[in-house]
Amino acid sequence: MATEDPLRYFIELGGATYPVKTITGEEALSRPYRFEITLQVEPTDALDPDALIFTDATVTLTRAADERRIQGVVTQIKRAATRKGNAGTGKVTLVLEPRLATARHRVDIRIFRDKSAPEIVAEVIGAHGVTVEPRLVGSYVKRPYCVQMRESDLDFAARLLEDEGIFYVVDDEGRMVLGDFTSAYVEGPGTLAFHHDSGLHENRDAIFEVGWAGRATAGKVSLRDFNPERPRLDMDVSAKGPTAWGPEWYDYPGEYELPAQGQAKANLRAAALACVKRRLAGRSTAGRMATGTIFSLLDAPSGVADGAYVLTKVVHAWDRTASSFSVAFEALPADVVYRPLCETHVPTLPNPLTGFVTGPAGADIHTDAWGRVKVHFPWDRLQPKDDTCSHWIPVLQDNTGRSSAMPRIGWEVLCQFLEGDPDRPVILGRVFNAADPFLEELPIRKMRTSLHSLTSPRSTDKPSGYNMIRFDDLAGAQEIHVHAQKDQNIVVANNQDEKVGNVEQRTVKGNEAIRIGANETINVTDDSASKVDGNLTVNIGGNRTATISASQTDTVHKDHTISIGGSHLRDTHADDNVAVEQNMTELIAGHVFEQSGHTNAVTAGKTSTLVVGGSIVEIGKLNKAENTEKVRNETVSGLVFSKADEKHASRAEESRTTTVAGDYIGVSLKELLLAGLERLRIESTSTTLSAPEITLKVGDTEIHLKSGRIDMKAPSEITIDTQQANNLASTTSSQN
Repeated sequence: MATEDPLRYFIELGGATYPVKTITGEEALSRPYRFEITLQVEPTDALDPDALIFTDATVTLTRAADERRIQGVVTQIKRAATRKGNAGTGKVTLVLEPRLATARHRVDIRIFRDKSAPEIVAEVIGAHGVTVEPRLVGSYVKRPYCVQMRESDLDFAARLLEDEGIFYVVDDEGRMVLGDFTSAYVEGPGTLAFHHDSGLHENRDAIFEVGWAGRATAGKVSLRDFNPERPRLDMDVSAKGPTAWGPEWYDYPGEYELPAQGQAKANLRAAALACVKRRLAGRSTAGRMATGTIFSLLDAPSGVADGAYVLTKVVHAWDRTASSFSVAFEALPADVVYRPLCETHVPTLPNPLTGFVTGPAGADIHTDAWGRVKVHFPWDRLQPKDDTCSHWIPVLQDNTGRSSAMPRIGWEVLCQFLEGDPDRPVILGRVFNAADPFLEELPIRKMRTSLHSLTSPRSTDKPSGYNMIRFDDLAGAQEIHVHAQKDQNIVVANNQDEKVGNVEQRTVKGNEAIRIGANETINVTDDSASKVDGNLTVNIGGNRTATISASQTDTVHKDHTISIGGSHLRDTHADDNVAVEQNMTELIAGHVFEQSGHTNAVTAGKTSTLVVGGSIVEIGKLNKAENTEKVRNETVSGLVFSKADEKHASRAEESRTTTVAGDYIGVSLKELLLAGLERLRIESTSTTLSAPEITLKVGDTEIHLKSGRIDMKAPSEITIDTQQANNLASTTSSQN
């Protein structure tokens, strides 16, 4: 602006232009400007306060041919009443702010998904008709879940930008310009020389007061957070603060997922503190000084360097009736990136809220690898009720070991918020409602406690199954009920002890298999009954011992087969009776040994057949008797050997025939007796009797043969009859 010319303010309001009487106000980086203006109007001027709220207005600062136009809206207005018939002017007081300021009057509760902070700000502020112009060089992570909770659109946008270290400035056209580097600054008043006496000459652009201002800040910024997906990750970060030997500024949680993100955030916090610790402060008569613009200081006093500075704050105070004009300002070197302090209030939720578990269409359960689910809150008017309405929300689990339960879609759940942060919900438990009632009929079943789950996926054409453990504490009818919709697996790492005070009943409709790694002991005080409608198979790898104090009765209606791989020992202290109504077959691959303390009798009603693949040895220490009612046939493919330590006698009541296909040899170490009570007949093509002595005796008649001699003795006569020649020759012969 030209020098040596007075500065004037005018306002365009309601279609007319009015001279400003007084103006006070402030504009600063990362805040909407606010000007309080007074003017004088005629009684006939149509300035209706109600009609002017939120209407456009423009303040113009003029000095000669230069001007600065500040566009805004009226957010407050008051018109003083005048006396009737008074021809004087009336006073109007109003507040002018940028259209951005109207965003503070809209308060909302809503969720933004998978958007970066600049994207969210552009959407929120753009809805108020404000153009958001990003002049950003950095990249910003998309936030999976960001909640605006009972806060104005302006505060919500401001805290997001502060968290990211992004500043904003409202330019004279009402645009919201976002910046994170010096490239976002624009040229402003140009070069301003320092004149210490300019305050006396307000009609020229100059700086008449300047110096450095300081403020106590922290010497160190420290942050910490926790990453549940990487719990052992060291998340501690820190940055050096602007004040040497200053105190530490520590916060938890820092709200970052990786240490590198946390370090960047700590650096931003330290840079924001540096912006307020040391800043240039002064006063000027230049009317075009505006925040976010650069001016060049010339002829600076001692302690202040000439050069470019960016304005961070400008305070206006002007009165038309006064003889002077000046603005107070604060600035930083133009090569310093301004970072806003995190000063905007962050809403908290100290109390839990309810929500409903959601998921994709047709699903019963929707979870990620960490057991987290999606929840739609009743206050959410924008997000669909599906798997996109929220980020993954952790679920509080039972603290007994590794217990877990997944909330089902449609459940109403109670959510608390970590650190009260609306962006960090966690599910505490489930609540019931009229659409999803309590499992038991209450208050009738108030004594029941149950753990109940539903089969997933649910059936659409028939009732879905469930698993349940229910405790009924009704006095006199206490019960624990367990229902497994399909399989049940119970694993006991050590001992299991079950005690049933009365009756135990178990029904198995299919198969049952019991595997015991060691011993099994079953004690039955009274009777034990087992019924098998089909087959019964018992496999015993070792020994089996059965002790029966009384009697044992086995009834087999059909066949009975016993297969013994080793020995079979049967010890009966009394009688042993085996009754077979039809045939009995015994097949023994090895030996058969039967020992009887007294008599051993084998009786066959019809035929008895003994087939031996090898030898038969029969030993009777006393007598052996074999009685055959009819015929007895013995067929031996090999040898027949009979041995008696004393005598061996065979007797047949009628006939006995022994047929030998080969030789028949009878050997006696002492005496061999062949006796026929009536008659003895030996028929053979050739018969040879060989012995040291042979005696043939029939009644009183004897023939005695020995080596070299024949003695014949007959009480009456001896007859020798031959059909042909008879030659008798003897060395010695005698007759009596």
